[in-house]
Amino acid sequence: MKTIGPAILMAIGPALMVLGVILAGCSRAAIPTPGPAPTATPAAVHAPAPQGAPATFFLEIATPKDEIVVREATVEVRGRTAPDAVVSINGQPVEVDGSGNFSGMVSLENGPNSIEVIASDFRGNQQSRVISLVYTG
Repeated sequence: MKTIGPAILMAIGPALMVLGVILAGCSRAAIPTPGPAPTATPAAVHAPAPQGAPATFFLEIATPKDEIVVREATVEVRGRTAPDAVVSINGQPVEVDGSGNFSGMVSLENGPNSIEVIASDFRGNQQSRVISLVYTG
């Protein structure tokens, strides 16, 4: 018995495969065709939280700036926190809007003054900031 060499098998192998598909009654649509080359799946990207919606509890004071000298007897304290937070300025509650913005007026005494802002929520998160300023009236 004569054996078939590897070169002959390599040459007629694809033809035999096609013939087998035809004989099996398969249509051309059933013959698998190579698709596009696989591409690497990009690593997961964590999109930053949209502006105005930080991912964690926070407290920001916009005004007044810390360690300034003012000539007015009252200052407006403005800031931002989580929309569901409760805020107090020097122990007085202030309203927080749906975006987390708040403001309140503070009366100052002549000389150094401290303003404490505390924000907390029902989950037990709490942050506070103390602003020091000097009123020269």
